Amino acid sequence: MNNDLIYLQNKMLLSKCIINNKIELNKKIIISGTHNNRLECFFNKYISNTKHFSNCAIIRCYNNCVSLIYSGDHYNDTYWLLEEFNKIFENIKIDMNIPEDTEIFLIRHGKGIHNHEKSILEKIYYYSLNEQKDPSLDQIGVKQAQAAGKFLKNYIDTNYQNYNIYFTASHLIRTQQTVGLIMEQMNINLSIYIAPCTHELIYVRPQISGSDCDCSILQNVPIKSNTPNCDINNMCPSLTKFCHTDCYNTNPIPLNWDYYKLFYKTNQKCCNNNMIEQIIRTILLVENPN
Repeated sequence: MNNDLIYLQNKMLLSKCIINNKIELNKKIIISGTHNNRLECFFNKYISNTKHFSNCAIIRCYNNCVSLIYSGDHYNDTYWLLEEFNKIFENIKIDMNIPEDTEIFLIRHGKGIHNHEKSILEKIYYYSLNEQKDPSLDQIGVKQAQAAGKFLKNYIDTNYQNYNIYFTASHLIRTQQTVGLIMEQMNINLSIYIAPCTHELIYVRPQISGSDCDCSILQNVPIKSNTPNCDINNMCPSLTKFCHTDCYNTNPIPLNWDYYKLFYKTNQKCCNNNMIEQIIRTILLVENPN
């Protein structure tokens, strides 16, 4: 399905979740790169057995409403389509505590070098012997992110005026690369802010609806592809020091870790913390550094 057709469908879907189908003025827009299991766990609080989100799927979050506005590369029936996701969630109130002047666009990263469909034996081999730490996007993932960026530029330019825009990503490089490529397509040159509690999770389906995946003992199982090259334990305390310099740039988008470092240095944990709330707090620190 091409972007133009998806866009026309979204214009119709957009009107179902708000009182008036109108241009949004003076909004704060946050584009946030995250991961499939993180998204599945978030929506598992409201429905059982949520489906997968395709690479570069985009979910619009505002007030107490969510809508899938871009389905990404749809692989098979285990992945969400626009119509089925929005039909289920248009009547579900989701308490996200998003301020009225703020909208968040959650984006699953593009396809990584670890995201290939695997048989059971291939998965055992990959995760036990051949797994790569903090894998990057592959060439398909790069193209997916570029396509999502073109779509998002068109979508925002059409539906919003006089907005301020911010970008966040998880501590894993595939989300940072995805968001950076989206920014390039939108002709925007800003920093990407690293938000805690947006990283990938271990998720075993089915899971009890309403449970908090971050609190599961499964999160203590080491998975290389979910292990960042840069985290609170291997970053320098100041941007002025020449160590782990690649933790602060992603070809060539600057990364800002200020709130991420504050969150973990004050011994906060993601268990019982809300992903949306942490994205908002990441940007609040940007707007109010003191």
